[in-house]
Amino acid sequence: MYKQMKVEGLLFDPRSGMYILLLQEIN
Repeated sequence: MYKQMKVEGLLFDPRSGMYILLLQEIN
């Protein structure tokens, strides 16, 4: 499973190496 870091509303995806804006809350 890939590790994901939540940083100030941004999600870092190590698979693509890009920061993705979180449009939904993480439960």
